[in-house]
Amino acid sequence: PETVLQHRGKRGARLLISRENAQTLKQILKLFKPYRNKMVLVLACTLLMALIRAIYPLFTKRLIDEGFGAMDFGLIAKLCLAVLLIVLLEQCFSAVEAKNQIYICNMLSFTLAKVALKKLFRLKLHFFNNTKIGEIINNINNDVQNASAISNQQIFSAVMIIFNIAGGLTGLALISWKLAILAVLLIPLKFLLVRYIAKKKRNLFEKSMEEYKSFWGWYSDIIGGIKEIKLWSIRHVMMGAFVKKQRELIGLNAKIAYLDKTNEVSDVVISETIIRILYLAGAVLISKGSLTLGGLLAF
Repeated sequence: PETVLQHRGKRGARLLISRENAQTLKQILKLFKPYRNKMVLVLACTLLMALIRAIYPLFTKRLIDEGFGAMDFGLIAKLCLAVLLIVLLEQCFSAVEAKNQIYICNMLSFTLAKVALKKLFRLKLHFFNNTKIGEIINNINNDVQNASAISNQQIFSAVMIIFNIAGGLTGLALISWKLAILAVLLIPLKFLLVRYIAKKKRNLFEKSMEEYKSFWGWYSDIIGGIKEIKLWSIRHVMMGAFVKKQRELIGLNAKIAYLDKTNEVSDVVISETIIRILYLAGAVLISKGSLTLGGLLAF
């Protein structure tokens, strides 16, 4: 099913959200419900830091244009002190955010593990007769880790990046709305690449989970039949099967790691490309007198 939620505006636009993603989003919001107060605090700190990032370039612009441009040492000292205070304030918000984020992450992992154990107690005995112990342990471990990953540093960092982009664009618009429009036009390049890599990584991740499930089921069989393996002296056969299965898992993990590195490298390349394009456009605006050097170097 590709479309579930549809909203038609006056122009007939449609908002398409997959049923799977909508259900996942709903479950994620339920997980965070017991920690909504701390989540509000984390988001408030993130928003405040984004606002600081928005006004920070304005101080840099004044420092270059009015301070160093006129060699006004008094103004330079005041602006440097103001920037230092802003940075300290930002770090205070960052510390509060990190403290509450760590609490949410740890408590979410604990809650998920407790829910999994309660569910195990409610299962019928025939489930344990038909499912291997190693497979059960691996599935629980994967489910808890994957579900709790939504509260880890990477996810919160992604949210913060979004706010920082919004704050940066706001600051850029205050200095030069023309450069802000150019930046907005270039951002989709980054989004499309991230979306493409995320889709490929998701497919590999799902395949990896199935392979790990199969591996730990096989491993449980090995442990359960260790006496027969010794009796029939087929250890070398089992070791060969082990190497084959591990080779497949290692290959999948390597592909996922390569995708992460590709995402990192492409992110740097695209970011630097956007900055250089903004510099070239800024140089044109400076030559026309519609932008100052401080306004350009502020970013």
